[in-house]
Amino acid sequence: MKKTIVFTVLITLIIGGTVVFADSTGRIVEKLTGKSVDELRTLGKEGKTLFEIAEDEGVLDELKETLSADHRERLNALVDEGKMTQDEAEEMLEKHQEMLNEGELGKIRFREHRGSGKQMRLFK
Repeated sequence: MKKTIVFTVLITLIIGGTVVFADSTGRIVEKLTGKSVDELRTLGKEGKTLFEIAEDEGVLDELKETLSADHRERLNALVDEGKMTQDEAEEMLEKHQEMLNEGELGKIRFREHRGSGKQMRLFK
């Protein structure tokens, strides 16, 4: 039962948080590289992912560290609010780190979106 709940929360955060994660990742890449939104959009249209852009600019490790710290902060807030246990948060943090290391989170690139004007998207 506990594993089912953890899995459900993880999937919800991954699916529901993809746009939020992607948007914040884009802002972090923008800050780390000094590239504008338009430059990121152009590179995304050329097929570059945000991780590839960060790697080209020599800031990939810093990006990964920033994303890990941000994720840990969000999970700690959920623990503090009583929405998950520390063990659940640690399990999710481990999964997030695996996704960073395996490159799953690196498949995000900037793209046009008709509704909000800008959005990130996870490509598999």
